[in-house]
Amino acid sequence: MFLFCNENEVKQEKPVILWQAAYHVVFGVIGNPLIGNFYGRDVYDEEAGNDWDIDWTEADCGYGMTQITDGMRKVGHEKPGEIALAPMQQRAAALDYAANIAAGLRILQKKWNQLYEAGLTLNDGDPQWIENWFLATWAYNSGFYPDRGDASPWGLGWFNNPANPRYPANRLMFRPDMGTDAAHPQDWPYPEKIVGWAAFSIVTREGKPGFRTAWWTSEYDRTQAVPARDAFCTESNDCDFDGRYQPQAPDVLGEIAGPCHHRNEDGLIDLKCWWHEPLQWKICQAGFCGHAVNRFEPWSEHPDEYPEPPDADQYPPNCSSVGLPDGALVIDNVAASIPSVRPYCPTQVNHGSFKLQFSKRPSDPGGVFPSKVDFHQIGGGYGGHFWFSHTHRYNDKMRIRGTWTLDRSLNQWARVLVHMPDHGAHTQQARYEIDLGDGQKKVRYALQRTSENRWVSLGVMKFSGIPSISLSNQTWDGNGSEDIAWDAVAFEPLEQKPAHFIVHMGDSYSSGEGASELNGADYYPETDNNGDNIHRNACHRSRQAWSRKAKRIS
Repeated sequence: MFLFCNENEVKQEKPVILWQAAYHVVFGVIGNPLIGNFYGRDVYDEEAGNDWDIDWTEADCGYGMTQITDGMRKVGHEKPGEIALAPMQQRAAALDYAANIAAGLRILQKKWNQLYEAGLTLNDGDPQWIENWFLATWAYNSGFYPDRGDASPWGLGWFNNPANPRYPANRLMFRPDMGTDAAHPQDWPYPEKIVGWAAFSIVTREGKPGFRTAWWTSEYDRTQAVPARDAFCTESNDCDFDGRYQPQAPDVLGEIAGPCHHRNEDGLIDLKCWWHEPLQWKICQAGFCGHAVNRFEPWSEHPDEYPEPPDADQYPPNCSSVGLPDGALVIDNVAASIPSVRPYCPTQVNHGSFKLQFSKRPSDPGGVFPSKVDFHQIGGGYGGHFWFSHTHRYNDKMRIRGTWTLDRSLNQWARVLVHMPDHGAHTQQARYEIDLGDGQKKVRYALQRTSENRWVSLGVMKFSGIPSISLSNQTWDGNGSEDIAWDAVAFEPLEQKPAHFIVHMGDSYSSGEGASELNGADYYPETDNNGDNIHRNACHRSRQAWSRKAKRIS
């Protein structure tokens, strides 16, 4: 499944970023939907060794920018009281950002109305102010327990209460623009994060703000946009902010001691300090609250000022045979029956098949593959699609192997080529294993950080049977940080063995160091990068080197 993750450089300095696609997807490119903790991974504990372990019982299938879960479960697997959306509505909410926003807003509005009718309002209860949505976002994330009229606890659950000791008491306001805060979001309750995102924009790779934030009349008011930690901790909900009470009920054993001292019918502390009152903590009418910003206003006098973001306009794929020799037999990483998801990218002829093999932990039952957690697809490269993972060295449970197999025998000499995508490929140790068709194999290494869609030759070989090419994400330098891509490969059948084989080896002179006519700009990107880290490659190879300029003279 694919969807668009868009960026629109309107006003040049204010791009609009819609985080509808997975975080692996760069702006303006197509990729998998953004899904919450789909695999149920525990990535926030102190044990790094379990970060890739799958636990389906802890899965959180929140889809897209609104992280919608209500109605998204499969029919027959709904939670109590939930009504599953129709399959087409589920697909729309997952794959289309407009549908996702609409679905999320319907839920949020429902929560607002539900709380308002129950008397749970903030300040003046006017929905035009950012601060007044704190309780609705609280309910959006962890639900609302209606008053049953029997004196039992009711209101907003303890999990997202700012007084909950799960969250550091000395935390400051959530600031995604600071960089480090977004790396450990578990340190803030959900409504504090939402207000933080409204007040401060994340910074893009280009150093620009990711989106237009809400606005306040002063920066001080912006930084005071969340209530105090003890605002929802009073005797009315059995909460003593200065107290420390150890949870005792069976379903909350192991929770941190904190200010909640509500006891169940057995006299055990059960953390049901549920908030159910209105609260006045800011005078919005005096101008102290946040104002919303609407980017796309259909009633605007200048509707073209902020047009809807374009679809998939970044990192255009290679949708032609440019760069391939005549007669080359291409094997793509998806079947020819699968159309390209990128606009104006016709399906190319596919002369073979592509197969993937995933590793799993020996101790895991069948069907649980940690390697699939770190496996992704991007709407780029050859034909508008490639797969990628990250390189690993010793982590066998993360091993992925992809194999391209030609649809015919070759009993002749042929040139082997592999396509490198213009992004999502970084490793310098892509190890291609070439099966010559008769059981013999040759190995060739290639640098994948070409930063352009380019066919790269692995050499000329003699084949005797059905050839195949395999690539694994295990590399000698693999530490989980660099991308490795499976794009397309090709075989160019030759009429005879080449008359000459030229091996280009030697020092910097022969590689073209200093031969650049453009101050180094014409060095191949894969040989000139990462000047300040462990992946540094300064073995410059110039397009002006003699071996690159040499031509056969008949």
